[in-house]
Amino acid sequence: MDFARKRVLFVDDDEAICRVAVLSLRRAGYQVDVATSGEEALEILQRRDCCYGAMMVDMNMRGINGIETIRAVRASYPDVGCVLVSGEGRPDVASRADAPHIDACLQKPFHPGDLQRILGEL
Repeated sequence: MDFARKRVLFVDDDEAICRVAVLSLRRAGYQVDVATSGEEALEILQRRDCCYGAMMVDMNMRGINGIETIRAVRASYPDVGCVLVSGEGRPDVASRADAPHIDACLQKPFHPGDLQRILGEL
């Protein structure tokens, strides 16, 4: 796996979830950066010239939501793998989401191993 594929941007406004995700992914050998909003994620991607292989984005955040964030990312960086993370507890999240822009969905609460599994499937 090349360097970019091992870099992940995790986007969530819940600090506890970010800590779990970062710890789990770093233990699995990923380099992880965190954004606490969709706006911050877009700024990081632009500032770092999109050096990420994947991003995992919470669906419900203040400001622009996860689906809007992923749409904006895909417009500028179509090769970034995009995972929508949702705590809504419904299996139909993907069908309500903008499926062409989303590579995978992950339901909260998730097991730390789920993060690695999903990224490995991208």
